[in-house]
Amino acid sequence: MRLIPIAAVKLVKILEKIGFKPVRQDGSHLRLIHADGRATTVPIHPGKDINQPLLKDKGPEKDSN
Repeated sequence: MRLIPIAAVKLVKILEKIGFKPVRQDGSHLRLIHADGRATTVPIHPGKDINQPLLKDKGPEKDSN
């Protein structure tokens, strides 16, 4: 499956639709957590898309906290 670059704002909206909730933002990085314990961080840089390697490497993962 080929992943196409996506704007951070669109990615956050998709994650929210599947149950992720933003919990904090540190600078340009937004942390989202799902009720089942998965968590992910989305870098939000205006004018830049999130590309394929980052989408593959930083998929939702279990939060260790």
